[in-house]
Amino acid sequence: MNQGLTLAPPPVIGLLGAIGCGKSAVAQRLSEHGALVLNADAMVHELLVAPEVISELRSLFGPSILDAAGQPDRKAIAALVFAPKADAKRAALEQLLHPKVFQRLKAAIGAARSATTPPTLLVLDVPLLAEHPTVAALCDRLVFINSPRELCEQRCHERRGWSSAEYAAREAAQLPPEQKRVFARHVLQNSGTVTALHKEVDELLDGLLAAHRLAHSIGEHGPRAHGGLGPAATAHNAAAPESRTSDPAGNSRGS
Repeated sequence: MNQGLTLAPPPVIGLLGAIGCGKSAVAQRLSEHGALVLNADAMVHELLVAPEVISELRSLFGPSILDAAGQPDRKAIAALVFAPKADAKRAALEQLLHPKVFQRLKAAIGAARSATTPPTLLVLDVPLLAEHPTVAALCDRLVFINSPRELCEQRCHERRGWSSAEYAAREAAQLPPEQKRVFARHVLQNSGTVTALHKEVDELLDGLLAAHRLAHSIGEHGPRAHGGLGPAATAHNAAAPESRTSDPAGNSRGS
């Protein structure tokens, strides 16, 4: 046995796509194969109950965004920051939450990769991955989930009770799907059955793990070699994405 041989660290896979495209379904399937899913919306929910964050939210938006128990009302916050001409409010919320989420993601990736028994891979289920290059740079590969807009909107209507106007408001706070797609190295189609999606995910996983092991063996591993928005954006002549904000109610991720 080669004493100098080291195991490849688990790759970090970032998921891109429109709201309701199926990012969570893809993440769930990958978790069934041993992936650790890092969900930014869940991290936001945890942050919103932290006393220091509650205090900052009250200072920013006033007491109307708190419920009777003094806890943040996620629906009230979402209504406030996704209202027309609410760019400044969304930016303020982003400045408060996003650095904290980023630090949590970095810490979770580091802990998972240094674990005695690391996961097969790490999956970032982050609604605004393409909008934030520093977060995307944590990834070894970016995967775009393609699904027709009308189907995405229908899923959000059926599962979250959103109207067409609510879907459009959240959609407007993100990059268009076609701009997200240029950053991805891989594309999954999610316009058919769950079985068909699972087949695509399984095939993609086999290829990703094989490529990652090969890259590691020749010393070309890590997010700087393959991940982030930089290499893909350059290849496709994509413009640098503008900053957008996530949904504090946890409603911006693909289902």
